[in-house]
Amino acid sequence: ASTVSVENPSWKMRLVVAFSDRPSCYVALHTADVGSLFRSLGATRHFCRVLRLERPQRSDSAAHASLEAEAMRSTVFVGWVGDQALVQGRIEIARPFAECFGLTEGEHVMASAVSDAPVATSIMVQPHSVDDWEVVELRASFIEEHLLSQIAVLTPGMVFVVWIHGQMPIKLRVDPKDSNRTPCFLLDR
Repeated sequence: ASTVSVENPSWKMRLVVAFSDRPSCYVALHTADVGSLFRSLGATRHFCRVLRLERPQRSDSAAHASLEAEAMRSTVFVGWVGDQALVQGRIEIARPFAECFGLTEGEHVMASAVSDAPVATSIMVQPHSVDDWEVVELRASFIEEHLLSQIAVLTPGMVFVVWIHGQMPIKLRVDPKDSNRTPCFLLDR
């Protein structure tokens, strides 16, 4: 099984999820948090830094009702491209994107930097719903041209959001037949 390495697996930062109105799947971090998370990483050739967000395991009965779904969502990978959060200790995430993972505002996550996520040479995505399919058919070229301005970190089977002209969010999903099988991977120009 393929893995990706956390820069310093023993070092994690506790952050609070805060929703933002940014029409992007990139997260925002406070300057002090950026320094702590990425201090030991050198220069990177990729425009996006990868974060692994781990959610504490829940012990309530609702979590036990769907252990498999909970396990799939207990670790989330996101990208940071320089957006700044206003408050130290918070990770700002667009609400529609956070909802794809079941993240809630005020939830605590443990963040760590990922140093070696592979770059995908190609990616297969599909619309998540019938409504999304209709928008994709009408706006396919826009999505292709603007995808990297909104997301660069994906995982197998991941559902994610793309905004059409910064206003209309639609959901796409990494196709189950996609050949990228590492826990996370990067899109590149």
